Amino acid sequence: MDSPQTATINFDAQVSPDLREEQSAAYVEPPEAMHSVIAAALVDPALAAQFQQLVDEWKAGTAGLSSPRSIAGHPAYSQIIALGEPILPLIFRDLRDNGGWWYPALRTLTGVNPVPESARGHPELNDAAWLRWGRKNGYA
Repeated sequence: MDSPQTATINFDAQVSPDLREEQSAAYVEPPEAMHSVIAAALVDPALAAQFQQLVDEWKAGTAGLSSPRSIAGHPAYSQIIALGEPILPLIFRDLRDNGGWWYPALRTLTGVNPVPESARGHPELNDAAWLRWGRKNGYA
């Protein structure tokens, strides 16, 4: 049986500027849609499962409702918010993929409202404003 291969790493070695440029040129930024996938992957799996269970319960319980107050007033929605800031990447991913009435939860969890007055009442503009904010702040 062959002996295992080992490598020695010289942490003091200098990296040539040419190699740095090659490495920089080789780096490819992931597509924008991957940002929220990457951020969501960093969420604790048990928390992500709990989030998804509550989202399923919330969406099933509010299907067909048109009142934002009723949609955001569902008990599962409050439980989602109670999960706290770590679930923001999951909310942004769901908002991007499915839309939905995430605005009160996002305002509560972030303490901001990036939606301009002119976009109020236009869900697609609300989604776009929140998704821009989420990307800018590393959540989406």
